[in-house]
Amino acid sequence: MRVSGCRHVCSLLVLALLVTGTASLAHARHWRHERDHERDVASGNSRHQEHGIGGIFAVSIDEMIRSCSDQAAALRILPSDSVVQTLRPNQSQHAALEQVRVSAAAAAEGLDANCPKRNPVGLGAKLDVLNDALGLILDTLGGLRPALLNFYGLLDDEQKGRLIAAGLSGRPASRPVRTPSRTDPVSGTTADPDAKSPCTQWAAKLRAWPVRQIDAAMQLSDPQRAALYELSAAIFRSAGDLIETCPMENPVTPLGRLDTTRNQLQALQHDIDAIRPSAAAFESALNESQKKRFAEAMDLESP
Repeated sequence: MRVSGCRHVCSLLVLALLVTGTASLAHARHWRHERDHERDVASGNSRHQEHGIGGIFAVSIDEMIRSCSDQAAALRILPSDSVVQTLRPNQSQHAALEQVRVSAAAAAEGLDANCPKRNPVGLGAKLDVLNDALGLILDTLGGLRPALLNFYGLLDDEQKGRLIAAGLSGRPASRPVRTPSRTDPVSGTTADPDAKSPCTQWAAKLRAWPVRQIDAAMQLSDPQRAALYELSAAIFRSAGDLIETCPMENPVTPLGRLDTTRNQLQALQHDIDAIRPSAAAFESALNESQKKRFAEAMDLESP
């Protein structure tokens, strides 16, 4: 069952506002989802009723996997024509900007060829595929950085201010602006502990893991129950670790956004890796009937 809109961390998996000056499609989907989710909570219309006791957890993983393809779509429009309008680049800058476009197109082609085409069935399998998808995107962003670094290094201070203003406002800047204070001069990031980090959003999903409901819905033996609680402990522990390790910077420059995105992806991948062994152990401890009930309760059979 596919749910419309890109779930909680889709914005992490795209180059949101990189040098386009406009929000990406996946970034917009992310915020629509957050708005819809808050509305559902306020009205008492829980999506758990639609997807089962843990369906939102599985749906979140599926959407993260699908975001690999969303990333490819975002790369195809990088950079937008508004960048030329905003920066009015000279000949050497225009050539460097074209190299960014070439690198982004090549990266999109690579993701198209390698991104998962279907979401797998089963919690362990979903986490394995998600781990691979995160690795693909990390490699893609790393490959794009040299071209972006070269382009950004050729800009003068006024152009950098225009680019930052375009990224923050979503429209071309008509005049120079001062860059925000307390900004790292290389990456262009500022500490913003109140920012809604994709890591904190994923951690919230982890903390909503319905361990008691799963236990109550299934007839588990003592060893199986122990495996469930070991999985639950790994999930809750990884949620806390993620908050501790995930970067909280609020980037204002293209390089800052790219580097923060890569660092957040690495934190997420490490978090997923910490859960995978316990998920596989729990599912292996179940008999076929229990696996079916678990998959139905968690909406794990959605393609």
